[in-house]
Amino acid sequence: SHAPSVRQTLQPSELEDRNLYQMLRTLPAWLMAWTCVILVGAGTIMTNNMGQMVESLSFPSLAAPASLALFSVAQAGARVATGAVSEAALAWDTSICGIPKGVPRPAFLIAASVAGFLSHVLLAVTTNEVTFVIGAAFAGAAFGMVWPLMVLIVGEVFGTLHHGANYMFYDGTFLEILPYS
Repeated sequence: SHAPSVRQTLQPSELEDRNLYQMLRTLPAWLMAWTCVILVGAGTIMTNNMGQMVESLSFPSLAAPASLALFSVAQAGARVATGAVSEAALAWDTSICGIPKGVPRPAFLIAASVAGFLSHVLLAVTTNEVTFVIGAAFAGAAFGMVWPLMVLIVGEVFGTLHHGANYMFYDGTFLEILPYS
């Protein structure tokens, strides 16, 4: 018994495949863009500035490559796990939460946002290397979660007919600007 996807639970008028122009005229498209820009931006900042962060906290220089390695491992693991867990969550018994059945995939963007927020709070108040490395790993996990979720949510919410163009708005156009700004 497979739970319905987000797309299968939408009203019939919302089930149409949307092209890029139609997608960009919806609030969910812009809320997803806002969330993804923040998560990807935070991960990009961590990747590009790990050494400077370690140096500014007066940690030993070996903390930078260790932190970056754990950030990378966490984000790679999150990329693999998020797709599988969010798929399994569609079938979870959530009747006690008032949700008919299953956790909608966009809820995982909220989980990634909470993880990203908490990791950056931890990084902001850290005074020791262990806490810094843990914060970096959690930031990596939040960063990694966003990539499979973008692909899956775009297809489920906006349809698969124009999936390539719609997804590339997030990955190929909109979010690629961040590393160069």
